[in-house]
Amino acid sequence: MEAKTGKDMARELSSFVNNYGCDEEGFVETATRDHRTLQQSMFRLFLKCIQEWSKQENFDLRNEDTITQSKKIMEALGNETFVRFV
Repeated sequence: MEAKTGKDMARELSSFVNNYGCDEEGFVETATRDHRTLQQSMFRLFLKCIQEWSKQENFDLRNEDTITQSKKIMEALGNETFVRFV
C-alpha cells in the first residue's frame, strides 16, 4: 500500500468533519487511547496546526474561534511548540 501524503490526509480529515454528525467521540476515544508514541506524534501535528492558525490575520466568522483560540494557546505556551519524539 502506498503511503498517503499530508495533503491526502488533510483532505480526508476535512471530509470527515464536513458534517455536523461526524463521530467526534469515536475519533477522540481512539486517538487518545492509541499507542503512546502515536499520541505524541498526533499532538505534535495538532500543535503545528494551532501554531499556523495563530499566525493568520485574515479570517471571518467561520474560523474566527479557531484563529483567536489558537493565538491564546500559543501565547500561553510562550510560542513553544517542541514535542519530543520518544
